[in-house]
Amino acid sequence: MPTVTDQELVAHAFALLSGPTQASAEAAVRALWDGCGSHLSTTEEVARTGLPARIPTTLPSGRLGGYVPVAACQDADRRVEVILRRTGDILVLSVLLTDGPTATWTGLDAKLDTVLDGAALLGVARLYLGTTTGAAGPELGRDAAELLGATEEVGQWWHHGVTVSGGLALWDARPRDDGRERRLVVLAPPGAQDELGRCAWAVPGHADMPPLARYLLHVAKIRYQRDVRTRADVSGNAASPATALRNSAVTTARLQAMRQAVHATWENAESALADLGAGADDLGPFGADRDLARWFDRQLVHDIHFTEIQYEKARKMTETGRAELPSATVQVRVPRDERPRLHFLCVADEWFPARGGLSAFNRYLCMALVRAGADVSCLVPRSSTPERDDADAAGVRLVEASAAPGLSERERLLRRPSLPGRTTPDVVVGHGRVTGDVAKAIAEDFYPGTPRLHFVHMHADEVEWHKLDRNDDAGMRAEERSRLELELALGAAGLVAVGPRLFEWLEREPRSRRPPLLLRLDPGFDGPVPADRSGPPGGRPQILMLGRMEDRQVKGLDIAAKGIADAIGLMSPGTEWDLLVRGAPPNGSGPLRESLLGWLGNTPVNVTIYPYSSEFDRITDDLARSSLVLMPSRAEGFGLVGLEAIVAGTPVLVSDRSGLGKLLDDELPREIAARMVVPVTRDDGENARRWGNLISSVMRDRAAAFATAESARLVMAAARPWARAAGELLDAVSP
Repeated sequence: MPTVTDQELVAHAFALLSGPTQASAEAAVRALWDGCGSHLSTTEEVARTGLPARIPTTLPSGRLGGYVPVAACQDADRRVEVILRRTGDILVLSVLLTDGPTATWTGLDAKLDTVLDGAALLGVARLYLGTTTGAAGPELGRDAAELLGATEEVGQWWHHGVTVSGGLALWDARPRDDGRERRLVVLAPPGAQDELGRCAWAVPGHADMPPLARYLLHVAKIRYQRDVRTRADVSGNAASPATALRNSAVTTARLQAMRQAVHATWENAESALADLGAGADDLGPFGADRDLARWFDRQLVHDIHFTEIQYEKARKMTETGRAELPSATVQVRVPRDERPRLHFLCVADEWFPARGGLSAFNRYLCMALVRAGADVSCLVPRSSTPERDDADAAGVRLVEASAAPGLSERERLLRRPSLPGRTTPDVVVGHGRVTGDVAKAIAEDFYPGTPRLHFVHMHADEVEWHKLDRNDDAGMRAEERSRLELELALGAAGLVAVGPRLFEWLEREPRSRRPPLLLRLDPGFDGPVPADRSGPPGGRPQILMLGRMEDRQVKGLDIAAKGIADAIGLMSPGTEWDLLVRGAPPNGSGPLRESLLGWLGNTPVNVTIYPYSSEFDRITDDLARSSLVLMPSRAEGFGLVGLEAIVAGTPVLVSDRSGLGKLLDDELPREIAARMVVPVTRDDGENARRWGNLISSVMRDRAAAFATAESARLVMAAARPWARAAGELLDAVSP
């Protein structure tokens, strides 16, 4: 009868470095590391690793799909070794305890108990390793159980073993669902000690986790998601239909994101099982984990169906007027449907956005105000037949400025507008330094006493420093333009910040330097969604950047290119992508392409440059063809490009230096925002790694990315519709 010798104990502790428990999880890992030093004397470096013996104050960033070694230590007798790795937002602390030929699992267990506290951890796995004097097989389970002191009450797990690669025999010593701790026995036949180490402790010469540890990590993540779901409220109960609309959208998005995560995690677990050599049909003790994943998926499908029904009920109730989204800024004094109809005169330099996002915002705003019950005229220097037809279809009156010989387009705007019946508008609207001065002049010269709203779209203090091709001093330019923005607002009835980032800037300005009424207006996310937008497009995947690229440094074009180069290096061999940049200045496509090719290096990425276009069909088609939109701006007041991607249902990554990024962080469930909002720092290498990680994550599983995009669209359309934006504006200016 074979006997078990060379008993060792390996423990893998998993900690989640995201969400509300991040600080406590990192603290728990550091305490465990220090405890190993205090109680197990692991204070010496492990020379072969080249790693420090202490955890650095600042942890390195994790890499998706890979493991970054952080620290390693051992005791003087080399009987205890500890290593810390990071993968993505997970820390993995691994401990190996040996004590020579006389070591016993129970004795090693007692040593580990002096330092291990799993309260703040994602999960803990204890692996009881040993070699046998004969063939290792499932029939040895009872011998292993006796060495662990197991009794009949724990489910007779020793009857349910499995043989994996290298002739290793494996049992789950706690087959029942027993919280976040797993205990497995792994025995090796004579001569297979190296295979045992590769399975449970470390792959020689690599930082990666061994396959058994990888598998247990993925299963721990699924169990954690199950616990989160158990604590969640999916009832849909809310005080009002408007609140129910948002709550059900958020809950649906969270459940969809959770289901995607569980799918991806179980696929990773199956990959680890394949590396381990476990059979696809006979999983032995791992079959319970597969059953859990399948059951959890069915439960999530049921929950998502329920919350989608709740969302549809709430949407119908709000659309029929039985509920109203509340104003976040101004108390309503008169019901909206009882107020007189206000006439807005919005001053713009164009109707279709040939010059950028400000014009697109003005068009969306005019349309939303009409839908909210206002009468809207939009003054433009000139208009085309398609522009007039587009405005008429939306109920907006497009007013061309009066022409005269020798007048420029801008000078035309300063003449008295030809409004129907020479009526006087109730509100005049100007946009930043583009039309704010014209709106101010029109209001003061032709409509004295008429309230004026000055919209702010950018913050020169943030933007000008990244315009490297200017000859004048950036600091002087930033101060002058910021001061002009505020001077244009003086005398206005209200100052309107587009999005949360600009609102933070204007809110800190002294009240004497701005109008008494300060509003924040978040653009709406409830535009039409293409009927065929059900998943990623076919063919070779395309990544898209949109925007005027005269200021490529501001837009972060280099960050996008370097991130793509980093990302494609993480993909499987043979991967090829297309990159389309829409927004080249006149005669600038060639130089822009050369810059991109330099940043991309020798990577299989095909680059196409198109000029900027005001034709909505072209932009719509660009978005429909794309698998991912990038907006890695170093400074962005809001970021309408990213919003349009969300409305179109296209996956998008946006900079946290944008107003849109901050809004998504505020409104989306944390797990969805983390997949869409990416930090941009002054460290170009760090930017490339961070953006590369998330780009590769999207492109590796485009179906999941499109599901996340749909979740984000649902939540944002419920939380920030154009009806809310227009309603808050009407609330602010109505008598």
